[in-house]
Order: sequence, then structure tokens, then C-alpha cells
Amino acid sequence: MKHLFYLAVLLIIAMSCVPQTQLITLTSDNDTLNANNFVYSDSLITVSFNFYSRNGLMWFGIYNNSSHPVYIDWQKSGYITSNGKKYNYWTDKAEINANVSGNVSENSVSADINGIIQKDERVSFLPPKTKTEVKKFSVSGGKTFLPGTNKEVVMEKNNWKKSTKITALTQYNYTKEDTPFSFRNYLVVSATENFHDAVYYDFGFWISRILDMNARQLVGDKLYVTYGDQTQPGSKYHPYKRPDRFFIFEK
Repeated sequence: MKHLFYLAVLLIIAMSCVPQTQLITLTSDNDTLNANNFVYSDSLITVSFNFYSRNGLMWFGIYNNSSHPVYIDWQKSGYITSNGKKYNYWTDKAEINANVSGNVSENSVSADINGIIQKDERVSFLPPKTKTEVKKFSVSGGKTFLPGTNKEVVMEKNNWKKSTKITALTQYNYTKEDTPFSFRNYLVVSATENFHDAVYYDFGFWISRILDMNARQLVGDKLYVTYGDQTQPGSKYHPYKRPDRFFIFEK
């Protein structure tokens, strides 16, 4: 009996340690959502966005649709949040990746530093029919969003028990006017190197839904047991995976 009691206590503790998550759904002002990405396309470029990751790491790809080169000015392009902050994709600084080795004797110290100084290009050159990809800036910054009071209960399939049962989750829906957070991805693109004919792309996104759930419901029991909260977005066990969604673990 004692063994059963201790087992029950351990089970309760384990269940109480399962972290809570927010599953965020985004809506776009000017992109079309398909099974793989948000997509915008014109005669010059195609831009694709996918947010499914922990904390909403923004991935986007730019494909040159034209028969001539295009140029992207990363200093003038940026990630802009609804509170007015702008983060440029390029800053005038270099990074050094170095290895330090040395010798220490009784009276002297000597060292050798071998490394490479790297600096991103301010302007990217994109040949015809080629693509570049960017992964930069986290939508949430690791912080959960205050959902507000407009909550409702929705019933979802239970993803972590081997049963046909359903589970109750808390959901919050928003319009563009009352969303808790919105952001823009601003790109400056040109068909000429001097940017005399620059085209300005302004892609807007806003939170349209927050769904509260625990980590096992988010990723399924098998993935949770294997990885804990270090979820793997590429796994087939992510039942909520969509390009317009991302997840945040509550701290």
C-alpha cells in the first residue's frame, strides 16, 4: 500500500510540473495563408513567412521572380512592434569568432589569437530566380501575453492520453482593434543598385487568438516525455503546427 501511495504522490508531482503554454495564432493584413507559409507575391519578389517555433522566431524567405537582379537594403528594413520599437536587420558592427591559446611561465605570459572578423552585408544582391532566407527577432521575446477577459472554453482532442477523450482549454479571440500585440516586417527592395526605383513592402501581423494549454497537450505525450519542454517544431508530433502559430512556455 505504501508503494501505491508513494507512486500516486510522484504522479501528482509530475503532473503539477508540466509547464503551461500559450499557443498564439497570427493574422496577416496583406499575406495569403497556405499550408506551408504566409505568402505575398508580385512581379518582382515572393515573400514567405513561417512563425511556428518557440517564442515566434520570425522566418521569412525572399524569392526573386524577375529576370534581373534585385537588391535588399537591410539597414532601412526592419521589424517594428505595436509599441513603436524598430529593430533594423543590419547594424554597422562586426563580430569576431576567435580561439585563444597561450603559454604561462614564471615570468611571462604569451598568447596567440586566431579568428575571423565577420560583418553582414548592408545590401544583399539577389540574382534572378534565387532565394534568400532570414531568421531573426522573436515575436514574444520569451514573454507571455496578457490575454484579457474575453475568454471562452473550447473542447479539443486530448493529445497526450491514449484515449478518445476531449479536454477543455481556455481561448481568447481578438480583432485587429483589440489585439494585445501587433508587428510589422518592413522591407526595402529595388531592381537597381542605387535604389532609385525602390519598392517599399510593409507586412503587418497581429495576434488573433491565444489558446492556453499544458505542454503535453501542445506537443503530445511522446514528444514531451522525450524532450521535456525543449520541443522540436519539426517533429510530426506537433498536432497544432501551422505557419501562422507559435508557442510560449510560461515561466
